[in-house]
Amino acid sequence: MMDMHKQRLSHHVDLNLIHGAAHKMQYFIAGSAVINIIYLLLYPFESKNLSISLTTILLLIEGGLFLAFYLNRRFLISLPIKQLDLSCKLISLGIGLSLAIINYMVMFNFLALSAIGYMDVFIWLMLPLSIVYISALLAFNQRPHYFFFIFIPSIFTFLSLHLLFLQHISFHLNILIGLWLVCLLLAILVVSYTHIRMRWRYVNHDLIKEKQQQSKKIKQLRQIVQQHRTELEEMNNHLMRYRTDLNFTQQNAGVNTWLWDINTRQVTISNDQFNLNLRYVNGQAQFIIHPKDLPLYCKQMRKYLRGQIDLFELQYRVKKNDRWFWIHDVGKITARDPINHKPLQMIGIFKGINEEKDAYEQLRLAANLFNQVTEGLFVLDQNLRYISVNNYYEKLTGLKRCQLLGQPFFSTRFTQKDLLQTQHDEILKQLSLFGEYRIELQEQYMTGDKQSIGIKINRLNNIEEPAATYVGNAIDLTERKQHEQRVSYLEQYDLLTDLPNRFYFHYRLNKLINQEPPCRFALFRLNIDRFRLFNDLYFNPAGDELLKKFAERLSQYCNNALLTAYLNNDDFVVAIQTSDSNININNLAQGILAAFQEPFFINEQEKCISISIGIAIHPEQGAQVDVLLRKAEAALLKAKQLGGNTYHIFNEQSYEHLNDKIILRGDLQQALKKQQLTVYYQPQICSTTLKIISFEALIRWQHPKYGLISPNIFIPLAEETSLITEIGQFVIFESCKQLKVWRELGFDDIRVSVNIVAQQILRGQLLLDLDTAMAMYQVKGNQLELELIESSLLENSAHVIDFLSKIKERNISISLDDFGMGYSSLAYLSQYPIDKLKIDRAFISRIGDQKEEAIVNAIIAMGKAMGMSLIAEGVENDIQLQYLQQHNCDVLQGFYFSKPLTALETTAYLSQYKHSLVSHSLSQ
Repeated sequence: MMDMHKQRLSHHVDLNLIHGAAHKMQYFIAGSAVINIIYLLLYPFESKNLSISLTTILLLIEGGLFLAFYLNRRFLISLPIKQLDLSCKLISLGIGLSLAIINYMVMFNFLALSAIGYMDVFIWLMLPLSIVYISALLAFNQRPHYFFFIFIPSIFTFLSLHLLFLQHISFHLNILIGLWLVCLLLAILVVSYTHIRMRWRYVNHDLIKEKQQQSKKIKQLRQIVQQHRTELEEMNNHLMRYRTDLNFTQQNAGVNTWLWDINTRQVTISNDQFNLNLRYVNGQAQFIIHPKDLPLYCKQMRKYLRGQIDLFELQYRVKKNDRWFWIHDVGKITARDPINHKPLQMIGIFKGINEEKDAYEQLRLAANLFNQVTEGLFVLDQNLRYISVNNYYEKLTGLKRCQLLGQPFFSTRFTQKDLLQTQHDEILKQLSLFGEYRIELQEQYMTGDKQSIGIKINRLNNIEEPAATYVGNAIDLTERKQHEQRVSYLEQYDLLTDLPNRFYFHYRLNKLINQEPPCRFALFRLNIDRFRLFNDLYFNPAGDELLKKFAERLSQYCNNALLTAYLNNDDFVVAIQTSDSNININNLAQGILAAFQEPFFINEQEKCISISIGIAIHPEQGAQVDVLLRKAEAALLKAKQLGGNTYHIFNEQSYEHLNDKIILRGDLQQALKKQQLTVYYQPQICSTTLKIISFEALIRWQHPKYGLISPNIFIPLAEETSLITEIGQFVIFESCKQLKVWRELGFDDIRVSVNIVAQQILRGQLLLDLDTAMAMYQVKGNQLELELIESSLLENSAHVIDFLSKIKERNISISLDDFGMGYSSLAYLSQYPIDKLKIDRAFISRIGDQKEEAIVNAIIAMGKAMGMSLIAEGVENDIQLQYLQQHNCDVLQGFYFSKPLTALETTAYLSQYKHSLVSHSLSQ
């Protein structure tokens, strides 16, 4: 740094020295010319012409240089320092060259004159040179370079002439020339040294002067800086206070400032409470601003930048920590391009308004809720006058909002108005003490409708607005009251029959049993015989219609009963007060049976039914609800066992039977696991050849206590407990297993018929069981036959058709069991793929009776006409055998040929009658 400063000062000194030398240049030229001319004029030359010529040349050269410098002094002085320095050097060189030329001319002209010696010539040359050199040293002592441009050319010619004529010059002259040269050199050295000292003195002087000036300036600057520092400190303190206040205000107000350099697209945010870290809006806006708000943001920003609006202001959502927050953003342009007025910079502020948005949304939702809620809402002042009401309250009262506001709360009511007004003070007291007041009223409003109204008023706590003191709601309880009554009715009554249901019956029966004084009554349990079959045949709507009409007839006949109720399914109960005589009870039961002998009109058709009645008497046969019901049920079951269409009064035997049924139901669940079930086989015989063609598989239960139990007893229990599917699966696997045994014994053409019920079809497991059993025992489809009862075909006909189609795909034949019994219909004979009809034993047993034979003939003829085979079950004598053979019944089955046999007995039977049963029939 110091060296650069010195260089700058040295350059400044050189500049001053050059300008000084340039000023002295003209005086040096003029002085040198005058001195030399005087010298030439005074010197006594031998040749006057030479003296004149030399003087003329010198005048021409130096006069021309002087005149040129004088005329161009201003121009030369105004030149740049380097060009001025070069000009002075060229002028000095011109003077030196002119001296050199004069030296040559003087030397050679003087030597031509014999009168002039070498010493005179050199002395003559040395004197003017000395004068010029001394003048040059004096003139250019501060710029020796110019001296050397004069000295070197002129001294060079002098020395060259001296060397040229050295042999003609005397020793003393050489000494004189040498001394002269030494003096010149010493003078040059002194001048150079003086120049150096003077130069550095100038430099030091300038340095000192500059230092002094700098010190003065520094002092002034320090004063200025100190003053500015004081001002800056004050400004800084003011700014710090302002910034602190601003930050405090921003933080408390939740305000953030931003600066947007539009050219660089760079955004700077202060007090970034949202940690948005914005840098380049164009690249990040789509990731920061909510996609639904981004188009509006861009549109609003473009409108502002194009000058279409005065201020950029928008509310939009930004992302922070993967959550969206609402902000209110305001911005303004603060800098524009001075040429094209394009915006260069924007500043603005934004504030998080998530809470305000939430509050606004809450207020909006509250307002919507206030007006949309299906309750009458109202706000009252401390005098119970309306301040605000919602839409539903207007609808409820029939008054407009303008009619309600400012009016007393009780002015909108027409009933019990006086009562409420007298309770005004009491209501205010309750609100003051408990903060709540409730009441239910039957009110009549402007609409004229009477309504059940529930009113609730609450005191508002911590409320800044003293006018809004109470808030209340008015609920129209009319529908709720009606609904409660309806629900109460539905809870206590059956919707179909309009009779008390099971639960209400239990409640009423319990009260009846426990009333004082005790009441003697008979409990009748009524059940429709074969109602399930009726329901299957005519479908549920017809069954429901039957139950409804049954309940109406029962209520009409037993209109004096203590209690009439519907329990479930087809089970009804009646409690009738009785005397001590059983004859009275019998008469009542017979009368009820007779009442239901009359047909019912269902779907414009007459339908006849029968009922079974079980009777238990209170208090003799039970003083508790459960006991009395259980004994009435036992009596009902006994009536069912008697064939229905009768009644039975409870006794201990029927109760034991009920217990036995309950025990059997529990034991049946364990029968399969304990291998108590066995499959028996009854042969089916060809009527023409009397050859065994198939067997019917019949399930039997070998009970460890009761022995062999008939399927007529446990099959209904299995259907009730849903064990029928497992039992049916067991029969299928046992039958296929037995077919394999017979096949291995050589009986390849034997078929087994298996009974199927509706539950097995509907549960969807039957096909899988058949496929598994047939695959396990290598049984073909034509070796199996499925026997279906009529009710199986009546439930879910679409599903049954699909099931039977899949059975036929497996080449398994299908027979219809017990045809002609129950509610037979001929429609399904053509609808379903039935191969065989099985004539029920009830018709076969009555062969000999012309009417019954006509039915059998009709069944056989119809089956033949439809391409079906006929099977007669229950063949027990020769008359039946011959009749069936004569009428071409295809297959015969019954005790005439064999009772149901075990698997071992069946194999022995096959071996004995392998080819024909002719010998067997003859032996009968």
